[in-house]
Amino acid sequence: MTAPCNRQAGMTLVEVMVSVLIFTVGVLGLVALQARATQLVGNSEDRNRAALLGNEAIALLWQYVPTAASVPAIPNSVYQMWQKEVSTPVNGAAGTTSGLLGLPNGVGTITGPVVTPQGTNLYTVTITWSESQQTITNASNPFYTQNQYTTQVTIP
Repeated sequence: MTAPCNRQAGMTLVEVMVSVLIFTVGVLGLVALQARATQLVGNSEDRNRAALLGNEAIALLWQYVPTAASVPAIPNSVYQMWQKEVSTPVNGAAGTTSGLLGLPNGVGTITGPVVTPQGTNLYTVTITWSESQQTITNASNPFYTQNQYTTQVTIP
């Protein structure tokens, strides 16, 4: 007499559960990757906006270069308008210089002039901000990071 053949047809419950677990880990990894990509896009937009606002400050410096040997001076009202623009994070405020959107917790400063050895005036434009997702601006917050964009311009 021959022994009956015990061939398995299909998958056991354990095999199905292991494959579902592996699939779930993969999907969770993709979700985490998408969340990080979204965060990086927001940070990239902030850096781009900071560069545009810095270039706008340099344009203001060039615009108000006086003739003669005196140093460029941006009128206080225009400087305050630019600072307001840097610090207006969501919607461009009425009365800003270009209508650009500002940065979250943004602060813009223009320092100078520093007279270089060549006799030109060196100005430094610095813009600092926190990341878009951070609502707590307390430096004791372990997740608080502050970003900074600095550019310099030499005006004869």
